[in-house]
Amino acid sequence: MTVDQSGPALETKEFDYRGTPLLRVIGQLDTHTGKQLTVAIESLIERGLDEIFLDLSPLEFIDSSGIGQLVKLHQELSVRGRKLILQWTPPNIIEILRTAGLDQILDIRPDPRKTPRGEVGLTTDRLLGKLLKSWAEPLQQYMSGLAVWAFRSGQRGLLGQAL
Repeated sequence: MTVDQSGPALETKEFDYRGTPLLRVIGQLDTHTGKQLTVAIESLIERGLDEIFLDLSPLEFIDSSGIGQLVKLHQELSVRGRKLILQWTPPNIIEILRTAGLDQILDIRPDPRKTPRGEVGLTTDRLLGKLLKSWAEPLQQYMSGLAVWAFRSGQRGLLGQAL
């Protein structure tokens, strides 16, 4: 019995996006497939491109070695005065990169087709913050109106005593 040790597949396809080559990364980026990505990017570097665009929209999975591969590629390109751009990155991949703190290092551009209103990785904290911010002004106006009513009507409840 033979066991396939090759690991999950990664496929790269080059497309022309508005006159710029774009490398679509399809499948899984991990310890078994990282070298494939490097080889594909090296072919773009040899053509003298200053910006290397990776379309990550079809990327299904990335592990720590795949993340390490992206960081290594970013560093190698930076040394050469070039830039790695992660184009159309799905929200789940953005969240992984953000958790690792790489959103501060890598040029990550979200996939607007998969992210509501262009929000990048809407976490619970960010969602709660947005809700509180959107409710703050109407609540403040309501409370101000209630305070004015209490003052004018001479109400001496808790609200009236605070005035």
